[in-house]
Amino acid sequence: MERNEKVTLLTTHDFAKKLETIITKRSELSFQLAKNDLDSQVAHFANTTAFLLVKLSHLPWYNRVVGLSEDNLIYLEDILELYKSYSVPCRFEIWPCNFTAKLAYTLAKCGYYPSNQTVILYRLPTKQTELHSATLEISKASSETEKTLAFEVMKQGYGFDEEQSRMLAFELQVQHQDLYIALVNGEPAAAAALFISDNLAYLAGAATLPKFRSRGCQTALIQYRLQQAQNCDAVVVTTAYASPSQHNLERMGFRVLHTKQTWTQV
Repeated sequence: MERNEKVTLLTTHDFAKKLETIITKRSELSFQLAKNDLDSQVAHFANTTAFLLVKLSHLPWYNRVVGLSEDNLIYLEDILELYKSYSVPCRFEIWPCNFTAKLAYTLAKCGYYPSNQTVILYRLPTKQTELHSATLEISKASSETEKTLAFEVMKQGYGFDEEQSRMLAFELQVQHQDLYIALVNGEPAAAAALFISDNLAYLAGAATLPKFRSRGCQTALIQYRLQQAQNCDAVVVTTAYASPSQHNLERMGFRVLHTKQTWTQV
């Protein structure tokens, strides 16, 4: 079937889990790369995956458990013991398709509370209009020099210090992923990643240097990556709930898949 703007994918529990799986897969690949340098650990408990970054244990977004459901609560004690054994704080990302009263009650009994939300959006990768701008162009980072440049742009765009950037470097090296750089008047202004696996595409990160913000760089990078992913079944992206990024993505045809709740220990 030829794709067009009128085709819609229906949100179901199975579809939501499928899109979450590609996000989890990219994390696993990056943790495999970081194993020696950052003592990264990935543990599987049935359909639940635990990520530990022992040498960066104070960075909460890397140390998390995903995919926990009521059916997997039998592993909760083992999961908590794993994090305790490495003295790493643990957070749980709970998907709406897995949320139940029993799951929430059990986490609360263990001293966890819902702290913040992340929104997941998706759309069909229909072909986008070619970018036409006299001042802005997108190029793929093919050489090691260009990939290093993309890393530096994202590092500065995120405002990461040297320590925070250590894991970012591994995240940008995973297989099945391409990096892209936005140039404004020939000067590097923004960068983004596109991860493709199992015929799904994940807009896996993007950042703009402060002085180039509000210049259309992120919109252009989204359009360009949608073109690159046009043969995939769906494109997924994560962002902060009700943020300017979410508004921009919705204007570009993305729709909300769900919001997932992070549970943090008191």
